[in-house]
Amino acid sequence: MTRIPPPSDPVEALGEAYELVLERLLDRFHVRDPHHRPAAGEVEEWLEQAAHEAAPHLDTHQRTQVKTAVQRDLHSLGRYRHRGGTRAEGWLGFERQRLEGRLLELIPKIADPTMSEWLTWQAEREHRPYRSGELTGPGILICNRCGERLHFTRAGQIPPCPKCGGTEFHRSGDEEGD
Repeated sequence: MTRIPPPSDPVEALGEAYELVLERLLDRFHVRDPHHRPAAGEVEEWLEQAAHEAAPHLDTHQRTQVKTAVQRDLHSLGRYRHRGGTRAEGWLGFERQRLEGRLLELIPKIADPTMSEWLTWQAEREHRPYRSGELTGPGILICNRCGERLHFTRAGQIPPCPKCGGTEFHRSGDEEGD
């Protein structure tokens, strides 16, 4: 079992936890019966287990931040696929080789047909904006106020918009035509 060491930098520890939780969740999709479509509650249970296993040193609030970020990013990817998007680069907003950490090796698991089908199925769930102070996975977030693009090559905390101070964002892959 891979565990991250106790954090020296809390923001970096959250980013590492994001990657490990995502990896564990994706592993659950790939070991189950391929003909079984998991219910939302079942996936949330897997997510909870993944967070406890991968990041036992995080407190409840931090684990919730990580779980929320993973779930939101997977739903965003599902919306992108539901609209016909197929390339990881289209959702990320940049070439996947720019990813840092273990996320590059997780892309094929996310693109797997089993995961893709579940993401598409989840695409119709309601979504909310990304907000500064929250955790996000890699990709480009666009400020809802001024359109400034924030680039994340790994999971990290969302800052206020450096251009206008805005605090709400959307993922570039969530825009029509992306």
